[in-house]
Formats: sequence, structure tokens, C-alpha cells
Amino acid sequence: MNKRTRLAELVLAWVVMAGVVLADPNELLTGVSVYNCSGYWGTYVPMGCVNGYGLDPNGPGTDTHSNVMSDNTEWYDALSGPMWITFDLGGEGTLQQLKIWNSNFAVGSPVYMWKYAQVLVSLTDPEFSDPNHYQNLGQIEIPMAPMTTTDSFGKAFSISHTGTIRYVKLVLKEKWVGGNTDGGLAEVQFRGDITREEPVLAPEITDVAFVGASGFYASYNPLYCINGAGLNINGVQDTHSCTPNDGTAWFENATSSWITVDLGGVGTLSQLKIWNINLYPTIPLYYQWRYARVLVSLTNPAFDDPAQYQDMGIIEIPLAPMTSTDPFGTVFPITHTGDIRYVKLISVESWGGPSAPAGLGLSEIKFYGTVEPIPVPLTLVGYWPLNGNAEDASGNGNHGTTVGGISWVDGQHGQCAQFNGTDTGIDIANPENFDFTDEISLSFWVNQEAVQSSYAMVLNKMSCSFASLDGWMIFTGQDGWTSTGMNNWFKSTIDSYGVRTTPSCVDGWHHVAVTVRGTVLKVYFDGFLHEGWGYDLPGPMKGAAGYPLAFGHKSNPAGDLGSFWKGKLDEVRFYHGTLSLEDVKALYQQGGGILCATEPIAEDINKDCRVDLSDFAMIAAHWLECYYYNNYGCE
Repeated sequence: MNKRTRLAELVLAWVVMAGVVLADPNELLTGVSVYNCSGYWGTYVPMGCVNGYGLDPNGPGTDTHSNVMSDNTEWYDALSGPMWITFDLGGEGTLQQLKIWNSNFAVGSPVYMWKYAQVLVSLTDPEFSDPNHYQNLGQIEIPMAPMTTTDSFGKAFSISHTGTIRYVKLVLKEKWVGGNTDGGLAEVQFRGDITREEPVLAPEITDVAFVGASGFYASYNPLYCINGAGLNINGVQDTHSCTPNDGTAWFENATSSWITVDLGGVGTLSQLKIWNINLYPTIPLYYQWRYARVLVSLTNPAFDDPAQYQDMGIIEIPLAPMTSTDPFGTVFPITHTGDIRYVKLISVESWGGPSAPAGLGLSEIKFYGTVEPIPVPLTLVGYWPLNGNAEDASGNGNHGTTVGGISWVDGQHGQCAQFNGTDTGIDIANPENFDFTDEISLSFWVNQEAVQSSYAMVLNKMSCSFASLDGWMIFTGQDGWTSTGMNNWFKSTIDSYGVRTTPSCVDGWHHVAVTVRGTVLKVYFDGFLHEGWGYDLPGPMKGAAGYPLAFGHKSNPAGDLGSFWKGKLDEVRFYHGTLSLEDVKALYQQGGGILCATEPIAEDINKDCRVDLSDFAMIAAHWLECYYYNNYGCE
């Protein structure tokens, strides 16, 4: 052993003992993506040749490859014109080796196989449009594939370039049988030393709310691309689900799409991070956005006045890997002037080109920067004590008009309105004073006299038309909903709604408060947040302009949805803004409710915060009335 060899061994031993891991200059590079290509045919997308699909069917390291066309493990381009493909190594550094598996279709024969390919590399020019910014490394000869799954193949090529690079382009010069079109590659691997520098992100803006979108297809709701669902599969950062219909991506059947969001406050947007649509391995490229325009505004969420928004220009969104294991997602720096609140992304072109078929989508968008929330001041718009009349006691003049023969009887706090379920109701004046769609709160005391059916309206402001549902309603009854409690239902600008229910309100006074802030729907019952059945709105609340706020009957008498309600209503309040839990507790106690330390249980019949003989006495009296005297139906 010579001294030089011994010295090398000592150095290596010292490195291992010191716990230092040396970078492998010939490391297999992962996270490689396809930047662009000449095209593809059918489902044989370019990502099929860099994700390892189809490799080694006879075990790791066998260098065999699938030869089945239908499994989408190759890239194939049948379009006219020279074939080419550009790869993004995902960082900057040196490339030492390419390894290429030629097209291996069993039915393909050599007519699909590349023979001579030109290799270009660049650090800054992924379009390879300026010879001053890329290096031409010459031609390589790619051996023919065996067209079997048992024979090893794949040829490694040494690469020598100057400086650092990021992009690699392969250009087909000649196939084994004729021309430089209509061919494919089974797999391309890269080895080298690449440094991936993650951008330093500003704080994530977490209270982003959906404002509007061009549309959506089936269950691929645009809200899904801003809610974080599907990210970081199995704990791996920046991966995303590629499972269809799992509620993790937005897609619509259109050649041009847009989405607008509210950052939830006013301030600075520093970065966008976008994950292209990643549904499943066979998704066509023309479903993925390529070029998108970015607009920002402080005061113009409709983006219909150029004087009130800024155009940040066009960004290019890389292709998704179409796997759940490969990280992706691209950060785009944003520079604007002044404060902003709203952001709009508009698709300009898909990866299928300007003439691609309809269909576009995104998996996820995240926003980074600093914004200060703009709270909506809690403002009492209307207050109806219902003490013998329907007048507004808030001082805002939103007085009510009675319909039918309302009865004024003893209520929870003074008198209350009693509705007969046949022809009585109250309509509130000035409908435009209640047309809020950002934040509203309602508070009321309710005592339902019987089990109800057929959308019996307690409070509502809506179109009451099945064909075109706008607005909101608090109702009871109807199959699939509670017939004894309150169904709190709010229509969204997305073609769906949010709803939450309460426990039974039959034969006893109960306090109900409802708040909607953006898409978040909360319901409080007898002074406590009620975690019952229901879900938030899928998008912003959709108002019902022109229809009055109504009690006890439907706000649109001509509508085919809704019926009269039977019960007692007291102390109704309508707010612009969001009631807090403390606000709700105060209203409950102000109305005469006894606030327990914990949420009341059903056995506490008299609501005095304890279960004792007085509750048993009430149960016994009820049993005697309903059963001993055969007074059936009073349950």
C-alpha cells in the first residue's frame, strides 16, 4: 500500500468518525421535473419518463422496463415537427451523467426509438432561445430498446460542461427508423451534484378567503385549492395528493379560468406558492396551467376598474409530477406598491398550448406576506323586542309589518309574538339594510310549539325558489333536517351552502345565536357554542337583494320553498359583524337565561344548572298530562 492510498483511507476514516457526510458528486437526482416538451400523444405524458414508473419490473437495479403501452410509463409524441424535451433539475450545480432508456413499447418496433440526440444545458435560459446562455454538448447515440420486460438496457452517458447549470434539453436528431418525429423515451435519469436552495418565505397568510372563480366541474370546488387539503402526503413536504375526487384540487371544464381571494386583511403580499393540478398519472397536460396573470387590489375585488388594481405580469407555473411522492410547488416573488387586500389569478395558457381542449385546474395556492385584519365593527342593525308590536327598538327605523293575526302573549322577556303556523308572519321594512354578505349575526329566543315539517320558516331573507336559491333561512322541519330544532342554512356563491342545526326547541324557551364570518358558520345554543351536525359555507355568502327579512313565514310569498311556522319568538336582533362567545353569553343572561358552568344537559329540564327532584317533578307532570289522561300528541 503506497502512502497516498493510506492517506486517503485515514482521511475517509476521520470523516466517518467525525460524523461528516460527504456529498456524492454522482448522486441520482430526484425531484427532476419536465419544464417543457414538443408535445405528447394521448396519455403518454412527458412526466412519464422522469418519475421511475415502469423501471425494474424484475427487482431493483435490473435496468429492465415495462413494455406495455397502456400503463403510461413512457413519454411519446406523435405530433409533427422535431421532438424535444426540457428538464428542470430543481436546483443549480453540475451534471455528470445522463442515463436513458429508449422507447420500449412491445408493439412499437424501432420506428419509435430515438437514435441520435443533441444535449443542451443552461443555467438561466430554460427556453434555450439564446446561444449565449446555453452550452451545446454535442450528440449522443441511444441504443435500441429490447421491447421486453426481462432484458436489461439503459445507456449511461458522461456529461462535461463548464460552470453550473439547471436545465437540460434533449433534441431528437434522428430515429433508428426514419425522421425526427413520432417517437418516445421510456426513462431519463440524471446524476450529479445539485444544490436546491429553498426561498426564504415571508410569514404565511392563513385567513385567506375565497371571493369568486370562473366556475368548477363536478366536485372540484375552487375552495379546495386554498384550504391546504392534500398537502404533505405522509409528512413529506410539498407533496400533494393525486387522487381524483378527494376534495384536494380545483378543476373546471374551460379554456380560461380565474380565481379571486381575499387575504383577510390589508398589507403586503411578498410571495405566491402554486402547486399545479396533480390529479393522477394520466391527466392530460392541457389541464395544467402554464402562464397566469397576477392582479392585486386594495379596494376592487371585482377587478373591473384598472385604476383600482395593479397588474403584476405573467408567471409560468411548472408541471406537476402527477404522483403523491414527488415534492413540487413553485414560489413566485410579488412586488406591488402600497397596501393590497385582494389577489386574482387568471390563466393565460395551459401546457397544452393556446389551442388545447377545455379543462384547467390548480391543486393549491398559498400566500406569504404581512396583512392586518380589518374587523367589521359589531353594529346592531335591528332589534325587535316583540312586546305587543313589531317595531324596531334599535333606533334605525327598520319596523315590521304583521301578516295575519299575530298573537301577543307572555314570552321569555316581556311579551312575544306567537305564530299560528297557518297564515301569520312579520315582514321587516328596508330590505337593503340587511343585504350583508361578509359578516352577520342573529340572536333570538324561540319556543316551538310542535314538531314541524316542510321548511317551516322561523327567520329568513331569501328568494324561496328551488330553481334559484339565494340568501339564508332559519327553519325547522323537512325530511333529512331536524324537525324540532333550528336548521341554520346559508347559501354560498359556490353552488352549495353551509348549515348547522340545534337541539330541540319544542315546549320550552331557548336562546339561539348564529354568526357567519366569511365562510365560517357558528351556532350558539343557550349561551354555549354548539358543536352539533353541520358544516361551513364552501364560499362567500350569497345575499338575496330585494327580499325582506321575515319572521314566521317565507320572505318571498310567491316562492315554492317554505311554509308558515308555529311557535313563539322573542327578542330578535340582527347585527352586521360577528358576535363573540362573550357577547352571546351576555345576551343569553340579559334575556333571563341562567348560564351554567358547562353546556346544559337534557336531564336539566328547568335549566337551573343542576339535575334534582324539581326536574323529576316536571317529568312526572308531563307524563301524567300526556299519558295518564290519554292526551296523545303532546310529547
